Amino acid sequence: LPANLNKIGEYVFSNCENLENINLHSNITSIGECAFENTAIRELDFTKGEPDIPESCLVIGKGAFCNCRNLEKVKLSQRIVYLADNLFENCTELKEVGFSKNLRVIGSAVFRNCSLLKEMMDIPESVTEIETSAFDYCRGFTGKLVIPEGVTEIGRDVFHSCISLQSVTIPKSMKTIERGAFCLCSSLRSVTIPDSVTTIYESSFQKCDNLQLICAPGVQFIPF
Repeated sequence: LPANLNKIGEYVFSNCENLENINLHSNITSIGECAFENTAIRELDFTKGEPDIPESCLVIGKGAFCNCRNLEKVKLSQRIVYLADNLFENCTELKEVGFSKNLRVIGSAVFRNCSLLKEMMDIPESVTEIETSAFDYCRGFTGKLVIPEGVTEIGRDVFHSCISLQSVTIPKSMKTIERGAFCLCSSLRSVTIPDSVTTIYESSFQKCDNLQLICAPGVQFIPF
């Protein structure tokens, strides 16, 4: 892409099924909705040429890279503070994601059905919101999940069907666990819930057949 390009519009390269490589330089400030959906891109590096102290944010629209079924690796820029809805949904070969340390929000269904993410990603401490179905059907997640301090709500179906997830630690900032948040996490054995949590909605841990311990002394209301 030319060095003077700073915006890529909506659907510009959508369904270019033979597009395998794209060089995203640091002058780009905006990538439109579904701009690269259903392409053959294999790797994304948003950090190339990035200054130590970013001067502007990089805004990426909904579903910009969804259905990129050859995409294996993503490295996110420090200029990215928000991951828009459906951004990497159905990127079924995605194995590795390097988060921005400035990331604030992981939007709805961002990584839904990214089933080859083998290890639980380190969610940055800067994150304050994880929205509906963000990691739904990430079936390769293994080991322990630590949700960072500052997150106050786990949205609906956020970790639904993460069937290899074994342990979850929830921060003291947490207030609400929404419906279906950990539904069908069949390998989940341990959940630590602090006193700050006051509401756990229906089906939050439904079909967690191996769950042995929930420590939830502060929960005041659990609707069924």
